[in-house]
Amino acid sequence: MSSRIVFGRHFYATRHKARLLRNAAVMLLVEDEGPLILDFSGVEAVTVAFADELVVSLVVDYGPRIVLTGMSNEVAETVRTTLARRSDLGA
Repeated sequence: MSSRIVFGRHFYATRHKARLLRNAAVMLLVEDEGPLILDFSGVEAVTVAFADELVVSLVVDYGPRIVLTGMSNEVAETVRTTLARRSDLGA
């Protein structure tokens, strides 16, 4: 079984907002052993700080259980750039 978080706004910024969403994501990951789908459909942009605090930290901690979907080109590029900057991913 999988859980899903669907983002309902067009732009996400700040580590604080990402931390709140990350806490909700971790609760879902603890309750369900399946993957967690982060659905970015409709999101036009995220900041590097937001991507690092939410997406990258979840990927570092939960690896393949995190599934990203619905990302615009801009969101995908921000996430890729942020992932590439992290030395703890072994890349």
